[in-house]
Amino acid sequence: SLAELYRQLGLVADAITQYEAVAAALLREGRSRDALDAHRAILELDPENVAQRIKLAELYSKEELFPEAVAEFSQTAAQLRALGRTDDFLKVAERLLFHDPDNRAIAKELAAHYIERGDARRALTKLQVSFKKDPRDMGTLELLAQAFLLLSQKAKYLSVLREMARLSQEAGHSAAADAYLRRIAEAEQEPVAPVVGSP
Repeated sequence: SLAELYRQLGLVADAITQYEAVAAALLREGRSRDALDAHRAILELDPENVAQRIKLAELYSKEELFPEAVAEFSQTAAQLRALGRTDDFLKVAERLLFHDPDNRAIAKELAAHYIERGDARRALTKLQVSFKKDPRDMGTLELLAQAFLLLSQKAKYLSVLREMARLSQEAGHSAAADAYLRRIAEAEQEPVAPVVGSP
């Protein structure tokens, strides 16, 4: 009641403090579902509060309200991406993918970040789902090629490039096909060295 009164008076910070106290008390009593309302009220007052949104997402997960958890993790990931907070984004994106394992866009985004950091093995685990769902997706194939290049797995790297050349030719994209064939020729002439970091 006090939190609601503060809200009506426009005392946002005081209202949030009271809602946080309510949520904490309910959680201590094991009433996590009842605490959802308090966390939602906080976010209505402060929608950019990333920490609170993560708490709400995890609470939804605990209560097995998975669609709601996915929605909150998705919004949090978008906020962190916009803020350029990459480390935090990766953690939240992993939680999002855990709850929404068929989310190929997030899987590929995670893989791209891991490749940039030289962690090809972790990237490959994210790309497996995307590849199984659509083995013709050029974005997935390019990331696979980069991962195999990082791992110095020349045969697999060349195999992916050949598939990309074939798909490009099949789609009538001759220039793209030629570009992949040039990459193949260059790789066949010299040892494949990692382009970013090390495995």
